[in-house]
Amino acid sequence: MSTLDTVLDRLIRALATDNEQVFSVAIDTLADLGYASVPKLIEALSAPDRRVRLGAIAALAIIGPDATAAHSKLATLAEDEDDEIAEAARLALAAIATEDRDRSRFAA
Repeated sequence: MSTLDTVLDRLIRALATDNEQVFSVAIDTLADLGYASVPKLIEALSAPDRRVRLGAIAALAIIGPDATAAHSKLATLAEDEDDEIAEAARLALAAIATEDRDRSRFAA
């Protein structure tokens, strides 16, 4: 496993925290890593932990168009029975579809 994979795995695990500061820093760091974090974030969209899914959605939204590989999974989550997950996924889909560089409004 590469160093990057180790870092990404730790950041994804950090999304499960109840500590809002750690949660936000993990989202921001995953987003800052951009395209490199997309495959792990797509995997995290299927995590049993709701908070991990929300954090992954938020990071993908911030990444924006470089996260187009997540489109199919986000489209499925946009129909989720959990209203917060569904709304976050819809916002992420909108962020991925836009070239607007100020995607901070899409963050969780």
